[in-house]
Amino acid sequence: MSSALSVVIPVFNGARFLGETIRSLLAQTRTDFRLVCIDDASDDDSAGIAKAAGGDRIEVLRNPARLGLAANWNRAIEIADADAFVIAHQDDVYEPRYLETLASVLDARPRAFAVHCKATTIDERGTPIDHPAGLFKERFWSDEDPMERPPERELAMLQRGNYVIAPSVMFRSASVARLGRFDARYEFVTDWEYWIRGVLAGETLVGIHERLVKFRRHAQTATRMHERTLRRYEEEIDLLQRVAERHPAKRAFQAVERTLLADFVDRLASGDREGARTLADFGRERVPGFRGALFDRVMRAALLGGAPAGGALRLARRLYLGRAKTS
Repeated sequence: MSSALSVVIPVFNGARFLGETIRSLLAQTRTDFRLVCIDDASDDDSAGIAKAAGGDRIEVLRNPARLGLAANWNRAIEIADADAFVIAHQDDVYEPRYLETLASVLDARPRAFAVHCKATTIDERGTPIDHPAGLFKERFWSDEDPMERPPERELAMLQRGNYVIAPSVMFRSASVARLGRFDARYEFVTDWEYWIRGVLAGETLVGIHERLVKFRRHAQTATRMHERTLRRYEEEIDLLQRVAERHPAKRAFQAVERTLLADFVDRLASGDREGARTLADFGRERVPGFRGALFDRVMRAALLGGAPAGGALRLARRLYLGRAKTS
């Protein structure tokens, strides 16, 4: 007998895409799940749109004051009252077999605290795109399907980067009860910290290759908003420093270096030389081991060339990401 399921959608100002997300969940081949939307005191009509899209199938709850991402995810944990649950994201689209497939895999893998799948990256119009971040995440997958690495091996991979698509994850409730709530100190690496916490506790994280989520990239996502500040990188440094204190790695901050370089390249290629310079300076001042290393030298040289140099680096990145995935 498959586990009971809850699907909770934490929402803040999600009116633009929320209806499509809910309709995709209502179109699932597995229909025996509880569906809840938690509106985090939105300024728009997210709550009304959720109710209109979900009708009698959805419960809409509204926070009297804004809690923020991590705290609202923790509300989702509190509300989920099933053997397994999904924290669905307000702007993504779920393929019809998503719930059925992931629940079956989770049932069959008792050591796993969660299961996730690959995703198709889409733009604001829903058109599939080859986004650099998505291409990079693909390099962490092995050929095994389902992919269930030993916890110590999974930790080593996660130290190199957060390759898990957060909206694709289905959690085992019993494991979450042991692992605890999301760390509210973080706004950007909230999910990454949780995957690391799970494998540090000796549990596994299972991945399946089937693309059962359409992951939307647009200017208003939390990820993109934090990329426009330095908060993302501060949190990444803090998390990786904490992990490295217990599990030293040869290049403990390579994940920060890569995301910093990717953002640098895009800013420089678009003509934002000052924004790119800010990132280069941040790397030198804040990322351990960055000053004088390869990425530092690349950034300093590229700044002299301006947008053309940024464009050349962007092309080189695309060629690199098209090569064989990480083993």
